[in-house]
Amino acid sequence: MAFCPHCGNQVEENVKFCTNCGKAIYEKTSTGNVRRQVYQGEIRKCPSCGAEVPSFTATCPECGHEFNSGQVTSTIQDFSEKLHEYDVQIANAPTEKSGWSSWSSAGKVGWVILNIYTICIPLLIYSIKPKKYKAGSYTQQKASFIETYLFPNEREAILEALLFVKAQLTNIVNGAVDGANIFWEKVWSNKAAQLHQKAEIVMPTDAVADQTYNDITALEQQFKKKVLIRRIIIVVIVIAAVILFWALGSRGERV
Repeated sequence: MAFCPHCGNQVEENVKFCTNCGKAIYEKTSTGNVRRQVYQGEIRKCPSCGAEVPSFTATCPECGHEFNSGQVTSTIQDFSEKLHEYDVQIANAPTEKSGWSSWSSAGKVGWVILNIYTICIPLLIYSIKPKKYKAGSYTQQKASFIETYLFPNEREAILEALLFVKAQLTNIVNGAVDGANIFWEKVWSNKAAQLHQKAEIVMPTDAVADQTYNDITALEQQFKKKVLIRRIIIVVIVIAAVILFWALGSRGERV
């Protein structure tokens, strides 16, 4: 197998001129040996203009042609199908009690008595403190799959992935503010940041990618605002309950 030393085109053995560029291929030295140039690796060229294109490039720097493959649609489909499999496993897994429901009867009675004698200060602290979500094994596997899944270095694949993440975060923002959604908001936000970093390398200054990521960032801020408002409401309710309890107690003493 021989290659043209000028353009890299594959040619037949012992031919004198390249059929692609027309230049001479072999030059004999004084000893009569044939000198050849060996090419290793793959030269990536734009199918539209023929310019050489660096690796990890989504568009041709010369003509702007987008490099897409038939794997893009199947990639996002495989990704979503795998997520569905995890969702089925999570739904069928036995639920573990957590929080108040997991306490013993003695623990519940002791907690109530403690708050009565301390004017609900422990309850106030508990309401303000962020709750740690206890993720099951399948939930952890799903989160790990999302964080480690690699999408192709193509503009269409990255944009579809960003839009997919945006849809997930939209559902979370429109849902309840609970431990599960707080957990998944963090997972999908990390995935969005990962995809945006790849977009900056593969297709820098891409307006669509930047706008999509800005929308995702806005959703993140919206959800964090909902979490903050919920905590403020809980604190206000607890304080109001303490004041009411104190007022009723003072009234009872006067009577």
